Amino acid sequence: MKYLTKRIGPFPLGIWIVLFFVIITGGFTLFGQALSFFAWDVAHSLALQEYSTKSSDLVERTIAGMSWGEACADTFVQGTLVILTLVGIFRRRRFAFITGISLAILWIYYTFLVPVARIGLYNWGVAPDLSQAKFFGLLFILLYGIPGIISLICLVANRQFFETDK
Repeated sequence: MKYLTKRIGPFPLGIWIVLFFVIITGGFTLFGQALSFFAWDVAHSLALQEYSTKSSDLVERTIAGMSWGEACADTFVQGTLVILTLVGIFRRRRFAFITGISLAILWIYYTFLVPVARIGLYNWGVAPDLSQAKFFGLLFILLYGIPGIISLICLVANRQFFETDK
């Protein structure tokens, strides 16, 4: 853990890692979810969303509506956490430790939410097989689970970085 606190320029290595994940993972999520919230059909045509609001299938439109609500929450809640974490790290503010931890926990939460929801669709006869669950399981482990766990470790290892506001 000592290597995570080694300074490289203005920040310890662990903080650089957190910044990387917040910019990449947070940025990707914000782009996709904000686009989905404000222009669902465009996001759907880019394959950022899997369910169509124009489908003749009532179940698909229902899931699209629920996913649209998630896109709204992700845009505003996660968007706020991304901005506060970035600003807080660059200004070395204590709140960035809390917002960064919150963001990492959200990413870990998504790692379970999305694939398990797809398993539920299969279990209740909505999806014909587990292919979506397998695809999204792997995708979310790589995009959210691993960055979330690594970010938690890096933030805790560097908690002294946030001990005094500068």
